[in-house]
Amino acid sequence: MARTIPKNSKGQALSSAWNLAWPLMVANVSLPLMAAVDTAVAGRLTGPQPLAAIALGGAWVTLVFWAFGFLRIAMGGLAAQAHGRGNRSENWNLLGQGIGIAMVAGAALSALGWWVIDPWLQGLALEPGLAEQTTAYTAVRWSGAILALAYYALHGWLMGQGNTRALAVILVTTNVLNMALSLAFGLWLDGGVAGIALATVISQGGGVSLALLQVRRQLRGTGPLGWPRWHGASALLRANGWVFVRSLSLLAVFTWFNTQSALLGAMDAAVNAVLLTLLSIAAYALDGFADAAEIQTGQALGRDDGNALKTALWAGAVCSFASALLASVMLAAGATWWVALLSNQAAIAQETLAVFWWLAPLPLVAWVSYFFDGVFIGANRFRAMAGIMLASTALVYFPLWWLTQPLGLSGLWLAFWGWQLARAAAMAWFFRRRLWPTWASA
Repeated sequence: MARTIPKNSKGQALSSAWNLAWPLMVANVSLPLMAAVDTAVAGRLTGPQPLAAIALGGAWVTLVFWAFGFLRIAMGGLAAQAHGRGNRSENWNLLGQGIGIAMVAGAALSALGWWVIDPWLQGLALEPGLAEQTTAYTAVRWSGAILALAYYALHGWLMGQGNTRALAVILVTTNVLNMALSLAFGLWLDGGVAGIALATVISQGGGVSLALLQVRRQLRGTGPLGWPRWHGASALLRANGWVFVRSLSLLAVFTWFNTQSALLGAMDAAVNAVLLTLLSIAAYALDGFADAAEIQTGQALGRDDGNALKTALWAGAVCSFASALLASVMLAAGATWWVALLSNQAAIAQETLAVFWWLAPLPLVAWVSYFFDGVFIGANRFRAMAGIMLASTALVYFPLWWLTQPLGLSGLWLAFWGWQLARAAAMAWFFRRRLWPTWASA
């Protein structure tokens, strides 16, 4: 006879966390794998400049687009709580508000990229040819701003519904399409970095189409909902302000890291492009349990179910640590293979392996902040999350970078490690002192 797992037991919480997380882990890993294919294609073009251009240009595109990351982050937490309350009208309005913002903001971001950022990148004191290849990549990516932001909104809304398997199918399909087109346009058709960028824009369009089809299935049978209303949009817009601060602080670190790498030289930029690509694969895998924590936290709070909340938090933390340990072991054990996968240039591989020890143990620290990101988002604690990110960036990362500039590439990694440690410690402290006392008594 099969053993029945009691409701809200730790066993059930582990099972629920895993069932929510594994589709998202598969889907999330496909995101950096997409970037890894872009890196691998660029790494097989002539010289280190294409690889450095993808890293630098991609960092700036991500910085601009993810300024509106609240369309994914805040949408996920708010939609999860609306779903937990069973409020279909609120859910529908959130989706319409998100897509409306994506269309207006996306058009503005395209103009910003073409008229402000690309000319600025051209004026940087980069190696010959690097500025031209970087803007060849970014000029194409700016054209997909509306699609990128709409994809954020749809992703967040669908995740809030808890249907992670359908979301995984959308993400994996989109990213496999991107990989195939990147190889075709960037390498086989000799499109270079502009071809890689075009592949990303086309695949984003495919992702938006698939997500809209899933929204239609999700809402089938719910009865007429009418046009989405802007009444009540204040919650999404308030969340925007804090998530905007959080996103810009986060991306300031990665953008600065990539920019300083490029200023050190194309080789250092290529090395860090490989290392950050591998870090992103590990990070997106860890984000599967962070996303599960977001869904479970938001829906449990929406239902006012304190027991489910406490067991879900326990299960999420256990699973997140286990996945971080596995990620570090896999990075360390397969270092040579991972690097060879991303570049066939012996000089780049040799330089990357020489500093690989900066990367391998990092997931053992980073999982803490990733997990608490999910908890804070599900609880709609956007202000605390933003404040911690801003403080860690302004008071830890940039001062450490300034002090360690003479160390070159090692200084960049020292500052990055300090930032990760500070953020993890601050989020754990806030949870233990401000959130847990209230939730533990529920």
